[in-house]
Amino acid sequence: MILIAAEAREFAGLMPFLDGLEEFAWGLDYAVSALGQGRRWVLAANGPGPRLARQAAAGALERVQGTVISTGFCGALDPSLAVGDIFVAATVLDAASGAQYGTGTPGGVLLSGDRVFVTAREKAELHESTGAKAVDMEAAAVAQTATEFGRAFRCVRVVSDAVDQDLPLDFNRYRDASGRFSKRRILSAALAHPFKVLPHLIQLDRQARYAARQLGEHLVHAIR
Repeated sequence: MILIAAEAREFAGLMPFLDGLEEFAWGLDYAVSALGQGRRWVLAANGPGPRLARQAAAGALERVQGTVISTGFCGALDPSLAVGDIFVAATVLDAASGAQYGTGTPGGVLLSGDRVFVTAREKAELHESTGAKAVDMEAAAVAQTATEFGRAFRCVRVVSDAVDQDLPLDFNRYRDASGRFSKRRILSAALAHPFKVLPHLIQLDRQARYAARQLGEHLVHAIR
């Protein structure tokens, strides 16, 4: 089982169920193998967005056999989805090309693009215009790479922000040349408006921690 996420923290809820961690020098931000529930898990993360996700997926698939699962956080577009809900995509829609990737599993449409959708208004508009129930930044690139390698592909995500939730910053402004988020610049922006931004960043972090726990429980018990 090969899991591809954007950040290592998205695997945090899964780690308590795994043993025998082995780190790989694959030139990615994070790449490990571990055993759990009678199977081998390979976890790879290399940052947000399609370019970095493609590098993570290719780096793993060149070395390991198995089903590929795009996983991690997603933003809700459907009002019925709450923080911590598991979202299984039946179809991943590439926002840039319009390509669609089926997963062979029941679920909804996940929209995948190279930006963070920040406001409740734009998330609601995306739901109305595309029919997608959730949005992320990596799944389409992982799906495309899995297809190129002839691997089975699935997409299992967890909601980290609800459709009616405005994010505290436009995180798109704080990506570096590689596409990664600059934690230093985000912290500087928060400290520039400590009473307006910082409490919301703390809340978003709490949501992410909760979402990661929910995702880990689901992956270890529901994925076969």
